[in-house]
Amino acid sequence: MVKLIRKGEIIQKDRYKIVLLCEEIKPFTFLNYLFVNGESYHGLGLEKEILQHELTHIREMHSMDILVIELLKIVFWFNPVFYFYKKAIQLNHEFLADKEVISVSQDVIQYQKILISKVLGEEFIYNLSSPINYSVTKNRLKMMKKVTPKSKSLLLKTGLIPVLLLLTGVFSQSTAYQEKTIKLTGFFEKDFETYINEALSDNSDFVLLLEKFDIEGAKAAYKLLSEEEKSRHTEFPILDDKALPELLKLQKAKDSIKVQINFSSPPEKMNVPEDLWENWLKSKNLEVILNETEIDRSLLNNYSPEDFALYEVRGVGKKKFLKTEKFKLTLTTHDHFHHKFITSRKKIQTISAAYPNGDVAEIPYFMKLVLMNQNGELEEYFPENYLQRALEAILIHEFENFPNSKVLFEVKKGFFIYVTRNGKKETVLVSYK
Repeated sequence: MVKLIRKGEIIQKDRYKIVLLCEEIKPFTFLNYLFVNGESYHGLGLEKEILQHELTHIREMHSMDILVIELLKIVFWFNPVFYFYKKAIQLNHEFLADKEVISVSQDVIQYQKILISKVLGEEFIYNLSSPINYSVTKNRLKMMKKVTPKSKSLLLKTGLIPVLLLLTGVFSQSTAYQEKTIKLTGFFEKDFETYINEALSDNSDFVLLLEKFDIEGAKAAYKLLSEEEKSRHTEFPILDDKALPELLKLQKAKDSIKVQINFSSPPEKMNVPEDLWENWLKSKNLEVILNETEIDRSLLNNYSPEDFALYEVRGVGKKKFLKTEKFKLTLTTHDHFHHKFITSRKKIQTISAAYPNGDVAEIPYFMKLVLMNQNGELEEYFPENYLQRALEAILIHEFENFPNSKVLFEVKKGFFIYVTRNGKKETVLVSYK
């Protein structure tokens, strides 16, 4: 167990720890540790019924029962009763955990199906843990459907009184473990980026389909992020904005409005022609910027045309008498391209919607505007209800009968929506009010 804990990735919770392992294992518990497969935890997630079951083992400290009986086995190694007693304790632990799950979910059949699917794999070998395995599952399935008559139950409870009195004098339990509830929050929540990835289009990693997006789950995960973490994760301020109700309404209208969030996508990679490369190597009036850092032109000899994903050449000084024209060469390597455009934070570029009549609306997304005030000074401006009005306009198809807007307008009073009608792209103005 110690080796598993040391080599696994540990996620600290309030009263327990999750240990993520690389091995293909079924979830199991020991003391206040829950061991799960890391890929399953970060991927599709674990069934909440299974997690509720394992959480019951942790809350009721079932591992302590097993450790006590193991110590007794060390002393009374010659007595076979303790070996059978241990199996009975483990089975009873499973019954108690199953009872807890069923009392919450009220769906015995669904829970049984989940259990059956879990025991089709290999048997478990961690003898001190509380695992899912075939040897006890059959009895558990029977017990779920078993109903004990009240008279028999009363007789059994009465017979336990003298036993309990005896055990009370021998063992004592700290009240610290008598807390009945441990929050499940975070146990079967997914990482925020997982919610984003699950809703991405099959055709593009930079298009999120609203109909596939788990808004409530993503919102819960988003709220757990600090402001610093939000600045590093995929941009999605709608989850933290008063426009969220409009987003939920749009998702409910998915049969009539297809909405997608479009993130800024990377540029197409370029091939550097061999003759152009030779000219750069020979040129003496060339300023070179490599991966956003200026370098000495001679360092180009350390590279080849295949090393670059993007290039751009611009004139930085006009040709004058006795003075040659100067150029700036900007180069981006494949590694820098991947870091800058693929693995970097995704930012929203537009929000678009498609309607049954063929209309397509696209709203440019902006966080703020920089305007010049009456004193000629630049100041930042962001209308408080911009997102709300944008989503509302999409929802009610507010611009359906709007004419092509060619008039000047004040940016503090409205915003543009690009609408494609009958194959023609138009610009219409929507008021903030």
